[in-house]
Amino acid sequence: MPQSDIMIIDDTPENLKILAGVLKDEGYKVRAVLSGQMALTAAHVAVPDLILLDINMPDMNGYEVCVQFKADPQLQHIPVIFISALAGEVDTVRASEAGAVDYISKPFRFDEVLRKVEYYLQT
Repeated sequence: MPQSDIMIIDDTPENLKILAGVLKDEGYKVRAVLSGQMALTAAHVAVPDLILLDINMPDMNGYEVCVQFKADPQLQHIPVIFISALAGEVDTVRASEAGAVDYISKPFRFDEVLRKVEYYLQT
């Protein structure tokens, strides 16, 4: 079975490093991207199988990035999971309205991230 390609979008390099390390250890191909605009460009070069997306980013917030992915016929099928410190009901509802399939609160647990990644790659 080919390796699943996961794109992580977060403007904090430390978060990217931690998440990428955990996912690579599980055998996933991981691309870490620092901004929403870079992610949209990179996704057109090689379409990922799943996206982990932060909300608070400087160029475009995660909601805006997700809406752009979902509006693009080439990218709209990709499951997007938000990972954010914003964990209120308003935030999770807004993530769902933007097109996300799930939401993981920071600080995240590795087992939760892996479980959700595996689930959405199978569906």
